Amino acid sequence: MRAACTAAGLSDEQIDIVLGLALPSARLEADPAGDPSVIGASRLGGEPDLADGVPWPCGADGAPLGFIAQVRLADVSETVRAAGPLPADGMLSFFYDAAEQEAWGGDPEDAAASRVIRVEGGVPLRRRPFPSDLEEHGRFPAIPLVVREERSYPHPEHPVLVAEGIRDAQDYAYAGIMGWADTVHRLLGHADEIQSGMRDVAELASSGIGAGEPGAYDTPEGRAALARADRWRLVLQIDSEDAAGMMWADAGRLFWLIPDDALAAERWEEAWLVLEGC
Repeated sequence: MRAACTAAGLSDEQIDIVLGLALPSARLEADPAGDPSVIGASRLGGEPDLADGVPWPCGADGAPLGFIAQVRLADVSETVRAAGPLPADGMLSFFYDAAEQEAWGGDPEDAAASRVIRVEGGVPLRRRPFPSDLEEHGRFPAIPLVVREERSYPHPEHPVLVAEGIRDAQDYAYAGIMGWADTVHRLLGHADEIQSGMRDVAELASSGIGAGEPGAYDTPEGRAALARADRWRLVLQIDSEDAAGMMWADAGRLFWLIPDDALAAERWEEAWLVLEGC
């Protein structure tokens, strides 16, 4: 990483700043040798593995949400789990209104368009068939995943990088180092944002303020919300993925965010989804 930053024109001092902002994350990659029939394994798409009694999550209109991914927490390294923190076992499953994709996270009503389900370790799981009324373009083929630890680095518009002039002088070179043109699925760490400001969007919308409303950022309520925005953390990032038939807007990404205190207390109902397109 240091060599790549040097080649991009960053000074030694700037490189030390970038490396100091790095966070541990879990990179999720397709596993060609994986078996999609294994119950409880990490994967994209397919039919989810849920505990008995857990209903298939539905949106505000009662229509079933699409199943996007599940992550077996035992696959995640202890270093990454501790950085969350995340439990050592069990499963996290992620759902989104993938058939319609009308919820981008900027409207307070978008809360019902996504869901995170946590199943504790030791609880039996069963493969849950797709609901008959789940639209075909909300169903995705199963792609087994391998989970590996990876350092993640901040967006060029991270306030520290902007203050140090890294964003102004080496924006495109720095973005190339990060590999943001690649397909990247990630658990925890820095989000590979396509744009920037997703934490502002999540804080505004979850506070009942439409992030796309004119002047939303300039009202007293909006300014108060923005002052709290740094509390949001990435839980999961799912990229557009050809192999799974997943296309989020125009080659965009889904990001599930959650406040720090909610993550520590496992209040998964407070997770908020933001979709960013190219």
